[in-house]
Amino acid sequence: GSRPLRANDRAEMAILRQTALPRMAVINKKSEAPDFTEIWTSELRLHFDKVMVFNTHKASYVSRITLLSELSTIQTPHTDSLIQVIEAFQMEWNRRNTITAELILELLDKALSHSVKTKITDSSDKEKEKKRLQALWASDIKAMEKVAQQNIRALFKHNIFNIDLPDQSLASIDLFDRETWKVLGLSRGELAVSAATLGAAASATLDLVVAGHSLGLFAAIGGIVGAGSALLGAKRIGKTRILGKHLGTTTLKAGPNRNLQFMLVLLDRALIFYTHIINWAHGRRYTAGKESGYKILKDHPGFVSTFSHTVTKGFIAYYSSLDIKDNDKMQSVRQKALNSLMEILQTISEKGAEPTGF
Repeated sequence: GSRPLRANDRAEMAILRQTALPRMAVINKKSEAPDFTEIWTSELRLHFDKVMVFNTHKASYVSRITLLSELSTIQTPHTDSLIQVIEAFQMEWNRRNTITAELILELLDKALSHSVKTKITDSSDKEKEKKRLQALWASDIKAMEKVAQQNIRALFKHNIFNIDLPDQSLASIDLFDRETWKVLGLSRGELAVSAATLGAAASATLDLVVAGHSLGLFAAIGGIVGAGSALLGAKRIGKTRILGKHLGTTTLKAGPNRNLQFMLVLLDRALIFYTHIINWAHGRRYTAGKESGYKILKDHPGFVSTFSHTVTKGFIAYYSSLDIKDNDKMQSVRQKALNSLMEILQTISEKGAEPTGF
């Protein structure tokens, strides 16, 4: 589709038509310009039973299924086999999405409960130790995210081939980079509205689990949109606390971080990474340009900001359940979050082309 139609192409089409066998033409368009797809399509329709445009470098789950489905409709001895292939492909994709959803939720479980401690003496440099502990906590979280990404990558067979995320992707930018927090998760107003929908009791719970640092966002339901921000920011997210003294020592603790926005940013990044992986053909050997993630995505929000009210409410319920001692209730809320994640992954799979900026 990227080159013009020539006389020898028409001659080849005429020869193939003489076979009187079922025929399908696939237009492989590798670049955006120049584009001769329309001309190719018009000519191919004169000689072939089916004509499809199929970009091998950006072929999504849906386009692959569609290609196989179109092939199966042509009267050939292989129709039954193709139907079996389609069913097997769909079952395998669902299996991978289920495992991916479990990996993402496991990442959230670990990251939101993680903390690190150290003991210092009265002669220790307390501020220096605080910074060291905060850096250790942040390093642990980034390591958890990397492990989850590696597992997702291997699940889609990219453990064999080299794959580099585009430079402009927010999945490749440091988790605690300011640009990441500018774009992903929910805005201040969206956080306030989402929390308000859970009611006063849940709001009080949310205020508790962020260790009193919600800046009043989840307190006082009246006028909640104008309240403070739950986005504490990357610098404050690993806040260090003094737990107490014992035999001349002081215990410092960083984490766990129960900031709602922290969870949503982690979730957004996991979904963006998933999008990269499923839309990256194994034969693809190039990456996108060098423009920063914030410049690319400032007009294209992450996935979390596009969630429906019901889905957002479900993830906030999961977040607030982390401190619930009722195991049955916690597992019920967690299962609902897992089901939502599987539906989200399937929706992303069916969107077609790789989203711009992701």
